[in-house]
Amino acid sequence: MGILDLFRFTPPGHKKYGLFLSNYLKEEEHILKCFVEINASGSVDGLKLNYDLFAKHFRAIQIQMLITSMLMQVKIGEHDVFYNTTIEEVKKFDKDIWDLFTIKYNDAYLLHGGVRGMVEELNKKPFKHKLNENIKTNLTRGFDLIQVQFHEVIKNFI
Repeated sequence: MGILDLFRFTPPGHKKYGLFLSNYLKEEEHILKCFVEINASGSVDGLKLNYDLFAKHFRAIQIQMLITSMLMQVKIGEHDVFYNTTIEEVKKFDKDIWDLFTIKYNDAYLLHGGVRGMVEELNKKPFKHKLNENIKTNLTRGFDLIQVQFHEVIKNFI
């Protein structure tokens, strides 16, 4: 062990996780792509859709999946640190996303069928029950893939 080894610093996992989350929340490309595909499907014709509202809902769903993945993998004593980091980063980005998560998507996930339950909630608002089964199935598959990715990403922080 040399003298330089004493100066190496590896930040704690929850700090690296907070940086990841901060950067991930800013990512727009996959949300915009999904929004465009839904609009092009024809199932929401006649609705005046708001991308910003959709993006908030989309991110709230992602937060639910991220928290679920995190709670499944993080040691029991570290749950609070990671959960508090999530709250802090999401609220810093947009408090409305955290509100949607707590009011709408947490129960939809836990009580009404996981990802499929959240897609059904998304269909209620902002889509006013207009999403067809094909779109809902595609959303469910897409969110399932994101959840698998989150599960793998979390391993980097624990």
